[in-house]
Amino acid sequence: MAIDASTANLDRTQIVPLHDGPHVLPNNPLFTRLLRHAHRNYLAIRDRELGVSKTYGELLDAVLGLRDVVRAALPSEVIEQLNNGNEVYVGVLAAGGYEFTVAVLAVLALGAAVVPMFPTAPVDEIVYYATKSQQVAILSSSATTQLAQESAQCCGIAQLNILPNLPRTPRFEPPDISLSSNPPQDPSAPGVVIFTSGTTGKPKGVVLRRTYTHEGAITVGDSYGITHTDVLLHTLPVHHQTGLGTSFFPFLNAGACIEFHGKFDAATVMQRWLQGGLTVFSAVPTIYMRLKWFIEQLPAQEQAPYKQSATQFRAFLCGSSALQEHVQEFWAAEMGRPILARYGATEIPGCIRVSVELRDIPKGSVGQPLPGVEAKISPEGELLVKTPNMFAKYLMEPETTKNAHDADGWYKTGDIARREGNFYFIVGRASVDIIKSGGYKISALDIERACLALPYVNEAMVVGVEDDEFGQRVGAVLALKNAKASDVTLAKVRSDLRGQLAGYKLPTLLRVVEGELPKGATGKVQKKILGPKLIPSPGYEKIPQVQVWKNPRQAGRVQARFMTTSPSFTVTKGPITIETLDHGSGPVIVILPSLARGANDYDIVTQFLVEAGYRVIRPQPRGIGESSGPMEKLTLHDFAADVAMVLDHIKCGPSVIVGHAWGSQPARMLAADRPDLVRGVVMAAASAGKLPPGSTEKPFSRLRTEIDGSGDMSLPESKRLEYLQAAFFGPEGNPRLWLDGWSEAAHKAQAHARIYTPVDEYFSAGETVPILDLQAEHDAVVVKDVMKPCLGDRVTVQVIKNAGHAMAPEQPEAMANAIIDFTKSL
Repeated sequence: MAIDASTANLDRTQIVPLHDGPHVLPNNPLFTRLLRHAHRNYLAIRDRELGVSKTYGELLDAVLGLRDVVRAALPSEVIEQLNNGNEVYVGVLAAGGYEFTVAVLAVLALGAAVVPMFPTAPVDEIVYYATKSQQVAILSSSATTQLAQESAQCCGIAQLNILPNLPRTPRFEPPDISLSSNPPQDPSAPGVVIFTSGTTGKPKGVVLRRTYTHEGAITVGDSYGITHTDVLLHTLPVHHQTGLGTSFFPFLNAGACIEFHGKFDAATVMQRWLQGGLTVFSAVPTIYMRLKWFIEQLPAQEQAPYKQSATQFRAFLCGSSALQEHVQEFWAAEMGRPILARYGATEIPGCIRVSVELRDIPKGSVGQPLPGVEAKISPEGELLVKTPNMFAKYLMEPETTKNAHDADGWYKTGDIARREGNFYFIVGRASVDIIKSGGYKISALDIERACLALPYVNEAMVVGVEDDEFGQRVGAVLALKNAKASDVTLAKVRSDLRGQLAGYKLPTLLRVVEGELPKGATGKVQKKILGPKLIPSPGYEKIPQVQVWKNPRQAGRVQARFMTTSPSFTVTKGPITIETLDHGSGPVIVILPSLARGANDYDIVTQFLVEAGYRVIRPQPRGIGESSGPMEKLTLHDFAADVAMVLDHIKCGPSVIVGHAWGSQPARMLAADRPDLVRGVVMAAASAGKLPPGSTEKPFSRLRTEIDGSGDMSLPESKRLEYLQAAFFGPEGNPRLWLDGWSEAAHKAQAHARIYTPVDEYFSAGETVPILDLQAEHDAVVVKDVMKPCLGDRVTVQVIKNAGHAMAPEQPEAMANAIIDFTKSL
């Protein structure tokens, strides 16, 4: 028989009727798994408000029934679009519960994309969502019927109530339900649309592919070890990522039971905990904080049952925003279980997280990337991500979609991050959590953490407030525990924070609010809205509730002249670019940092020098900040040449060069190679490079393990703190000040330069330049009193009391005064 060439390679589904019907689910991995759970008679849903419990079989029967009702209500042209695989969107207006679950699955079973909407939003907002996503219908719960009807009428689309349209009696048992033999649904087609909060404009519709509902959900579930034996207590809104991508689809795919609680209330939730039978709790930081408050306000003897009830949970999940350290500490110490943090965004759901099997998690880390996820940090510090489950597009906004990525296709999160080993830490949102004040880049989250450690503070929000003098002021908004607002002054807060924060990070504006900080529907404090509302600029001076710090010396010690030059500049020569911090005016003092560290370690020292009338130049070493260039096989001559390039650029003439620790080596090298640029050298807590006669030590050998380990991000924080204390800080020093700020690349390049540059080439800093050997009383690294016996009267020795090898963070004023006195003597 002859074969027709035009049909020889057709798929069978192209020549047989479609496999469809009231009992047929689409060929889709999500429904494959749901049907499997139905055959095993697993419990799927408990809805405490409706008072119903449903197995997976009962759930699928309801889904099939509602799907058919929706299909019958749609115009024929929409049905044709669905049959052709075109994009069709259906809204769901319901709080989390049985009705919501049936509606979402019915829309997906229809072949459309589901658009969950906030059930108490105003009509105008619902109309915007429906119009933006070109919805063909809105499905509503019993509680949202009127809102849905008004919104649908405005849009001219169908509106259907969920509960009345469910089958009154069971139609299909699990054995009666089939999976379609049609080709699988396109996994890349839209599955879910989540609208962003819209704090800087109209909300964007984030389109997530169908894989979000199954493959992405399975990946999340696997990281938490979710199985059919789990029971999740769900208290979150379901129109955003945490309520859906973490607390809904992963549990359905695993065959677990989701118990919907309704709107969160701490007392009611804790009473439910006492009843037992739960294994997983998923929440946002605000909920965990409120549960903590609920327990803490109880008499001590009444707290025990609630703390004991926490032991039924094998996992506490948390996302949406940064978890406060004091809440995590309370949960681990008092409730017996740590909270598993995660990081993600609507566009990149849950891409980094602390999984259940991780151990020795660094404090404050949001975890490690999930399998298959790529993450990196840009030169500017922004976290960039690629993940197989990232969003498809912003609805009707192709240019916005394009601009959300860099030239290589990495999604730009807008979050500033850092990495220690394989663990990631979020420093803050680039737009609202990085404050630029007096030439400094300050993390608002660092200040918030310090505020939350104060015994009288319940919540803290720190924002940058526009200011003519400083660029931005540091503004703090605090909600108190039991203290009176009148007792918490800006002076008190600054005084209490002074031991934890550098002076320039201390708040200069304060507002104390009653109760708790206002939050959005997802439990987040929306800084972009709340900050300007509580501390507006201009205009905060006229608000009695805003306290203003007006003493310029105490407000970070930044004078107006501190701003007379630009905060930083870059100089480029061939492949080398050196970023340089530049503050003040007057005679130039150059500061070169310690091994593997950057120029910002000397911020406070710089403030004192600027106040004394000096211009302070701080070149960042290659590999730190925006400084870059070849990093292999460098010598100290190369690092000295980088500094010379900067000084030649600003044409400042001979300057005093301060080299701290390792920095003293390129400082002395510069004096030897370019004596025209150097009028004096300060060796601050610096090893000479040689040893006294008769010594059997090896140069630079003291505490080598501790020095190298201090910046090793793969080590536990506790071990690094131990090393930092031993090598860098005196008995009264705080090693946490140097936990951050280490560069592995700079460490490697600088260590190579020290080893491969003969010591005699830099030891004496040329032949005539005066040297200040500035020693630290408790320096455990440096072999002291080598320079003066070797070089005689060229060397002046001075000791800084109560300082270790780090010196600058311990005694910044004493260090600055010694530099000033030496400079004046030249």
